Amino acid sequence: MSIEKDERAILIALYDATDGANWNNNTNWKTDKPLSEWHGVQTNDAGRVTGLRLDWNRLSGSLPSELGQLTNLKKLGLSDNELSGAIPSSLRQLKNLRIPSLDGNTNLDVSA
Repeated sequence: MSIEKDERAILIALYDATDGANWNNNTNWKTDKPLSEWHGVQTNDAGRVTGLRLDWNRLSGSLPSELGQLTNLKKLGLSDNELSGAIPSSLRQLKNLRIPSLDGNTNLDVSA
């Protein structure tokens, strides 16, 4: 599978795990459009995912461990949603992640 297909599958896992059908804005998610046209997804010139900005978007459920496979991810904005459970340990292994924003999720365990 190509890197773009892998990253598309990872984003779809996020969508499915966080009730994407009920997000405030899920424009172009799970479509064939380029990932850069999916609401809140930022990509580099090679089309690799570098940012997810889904703050205040009514995400609920747990974050999937697959997010840790987005090796070019630099920004992760998931503040003020309804996320729960533990932050996947795979996210802590992302060497490029510089701006994680997960506050405002009252049921998200950030201590794990």
